[in-house]
Amino acid sequence: MSMIRLAVVAAVCVVGSLSAFAAGKQQNKLELPPAETGEIGGQPAILMWPVLDGDGPPDQRLVDPAGCEAHLIPDTDLDRELVYPCGQWFVPPVGKYTTWLESPQWISTTAGVFHFFGGAFKGFGSRALVPVVPAGVVRMKSSVPLVPGATVRFISLDGKGYPLERRTTPAKAAAGIRMPVRRAIAGVFGPGGEALALTRPIDVTQRGALEVTAEAPRGGSGVLAILGRPADDKGYSKATPPLELQDERGAHAPDVVLYGPSRIYAVWYAARGTAATLRLRSKELRLDRNQLVLRPGRITTLRTELGFTDQSAAQRH
Repeated sequence: MSMIRLAVVAAVCVVGSLSAFAAGKQQNKLELPPAETGEIGGQPAILMWPVLDGDGPPDQRLVDPAGCEAHLIPDTDLDRELVYPCGQWFVPPVGKYTTWLESPQWISTTAGVFHFFGGAFKGFGSRALVPVVPAGVVRMKSSVPLVPGATVRFISLDGKGYPLERRTTPAKAAAGIRMPVRRAIAGVFGPGGEALALTRPIDVTQRGALEVTAEAPRGGSGVLAILGRPADDKGYSKATPPLELQDERGAHAPDVVLYGPSRIYAVWYAARGTAATLRLRSKELRLDRNQLVLRPGRITTLRTELGFTDQSAAQRH
């Protein structure tokens, strides 16, 4: 890893990521370029190749990369998207990226995250074999007026590892966005990251484009909570502590919840009253910012970081 100066932070979707796989003929007659050819302009290059999601050696599940693209989102500019052909060497700018592969038939199972540090070529490049699953197209429109700077975000609800999350413009969302053939949710967000409208969970299918509408709450208030996990040195990224929202009617579990390695996502579609309290029942993780103002017909968005409880903090030291 240090020789090629590329560090994987968390890429659950990258099987055997960035190792030196032995080149040679595969069972399906596809062949990886030799790692020794991974040089561009004196720098170590990267190559991303799709493989069928499943068990067994990933280099025996190669998929034809024709028409496949590697999408990279820089950590410093989440609205920017770099695109490179799958199966070909490339050198991105130095930085941290979220990445996935996409073709008309396939898409990554989950998102991958890696750092690229550049540096001098040391004899080989990095080849990442990325699991893919069938892709479907979702076309989303909004029932609320679109404010300047509004974005649309899709997130896959199933699968292990980092969820595949896509950001796009309302126009591109209306034209169609590819997502894994699994459950997903989508929404319209204002320029400050506040949710303006959300869909109900979507069952993405390969049978033609799926038409969905993101809506503002029709009865009561909506709540979207995005809770960042603390640094994971004790396995807390795998914890799934129960969440509940206390409104004027009582305590309610989320209508939608996703426990990701770095964030917890939770949605309530119809909270009642003018105020609510969000509770996280956990012996290890602590939620400090939990008082919410509810606005009928609108969505309250909470973005905050979780901390460690005093008990778990003491156990860590």
